[in-house]
Amino acid sequence: MIEPSVSPVPDPSPQSEAAEAHWSESEQRAWSWPDRLTPSQWSAVHRVLAPGTSPEPGPFNNDRTPYLAGIMDAAVEEGIEEITVVKATQIGVSLALHNVIGFCIDQDPGPALLVLPVEQACKEVFAEKIKPLLESSPALKRHMSSRKWDTKTHTIVLDSMTLFGGWAGSPSTLAARQIRYVFL
Repeated sequence: MIEPSVSPVPDPSPQSEAAEAHWSESEQRAWSWPDRLTPSQWSAVHRVLAPGTSPEPGPFNNDRTPYLAGIMDAAVEEGIEEITVVKATQIGVSLALHNVIGFCIDQDPGPALLVLPVEQACKEVFAEKIKPLLESSPALKRHMSSRKWDTKTHTIVLDSMTLFGGWAGSPSTLAARQIRYVFL
C-alpha cells in the first residue's frame, strides 16, 4: 500500500524558519509585533512638547526630570492599581500624567477618564494640554479622527479609545461609563 505524501504547512509566523524562507525581511518586519515600551521609554521616543505648552518645546527628554520616569512606569506595572504622588507644586507630575495618557492611547488603549476639580478646568486642560499633546506627537496624531464631532470640549474619540473628561460634583461625568483608566 502506498501512503499519501503530505507535506507540512509552513508556520506563517515571522519567528518560524519557514517564514524566514518564504517572507522577505520587510514582510517579516511588517507582521512582527511592535516593541513593547514603558511609558518613560515611549515618552522619550514619541512625545513632542508643543510650543506654548512648555517652556522647552520639542522632543521630550527624561533626563530633564528623571524622577518622573519611575512614576510613569509604575502606571503600567502588573498588580499596581493606584499611584499616590506626594510632591511639591510645579515639578512636572502633570507632564508625566499626560505622557502616560499618550502611552495608553498609542500602546495600551482603553477608555480613560481624566478627572479635574471643576468643569472649566476640564475644558481648559482638554483645549490647552490634551489637544496639543495629540496634535504635536505623530504617534498620537495618527489616532485622531478627521471628524470634527469626535473632538468635543471634554471628550475626544480616537481610533483606539475614547478619552473622557470629568469633574468633581458631576456624577454623570464620573459614573456613566465603563472606564479602564482613571486619572485624577
